[in-house]
Amino acid sequence: MDSTYVLGAQGNLWTEQIPTEAHLEYMLYPRALAMAESFWTPEKQKDWPNFVARVEEHGKRMDEAKINHAPSMYDPIITVKKNSQGKIVIDLAAEVPGLDIYYTVDNTMPNQYSLRYTTAFELPAGVDNLRVITYRKGEVLGRLITLKTEELEKRIKK
Repeated sequence: MDSTYVLGAQGNLWTEQIPTEAHLEYMLYPRALAMAESFWTPEKQKDWPNFVARVEEHGKRMDEAKINHAPSMYDPIITVKKNSQGKIVIDLAAEVPGLDIYYTVDNTMPNQYSLRYTTAFELPAGVDNLRVITYRKGEVLGRLITLKTEELEKRIKK
């Protein structure tokens, strides 16, 4: 597509299922920042780490202004597959550079003293839940993600 023909951009947020202003804010931010970045920053100037740093600065301003913004960019990315023995293998990643990912498979809540993710791992037999959270320098940044084994099986990449 030739961008010289693009006159503007639009991002929709349908509010039929958004009950409060706080939830509206949560759905808008930082998505609105990402849309502005995507629509108005020339391709050669796009830089993910720089964008993350700017979103974090805006996040501080939103906190000061009591704007409810989503922390989803800090959430771990969970990829599930089966190995050649048919066992579930979990691969974790983070969109934001510099995050540490911690997880548990024993139904406890993960923290910075739990297993630190370094490489894909086989889910032990009999596990009920995988729980994952991200930290940076000892501070929780991502939301706690809990997935039951049945949910992990539904995510398996064929």
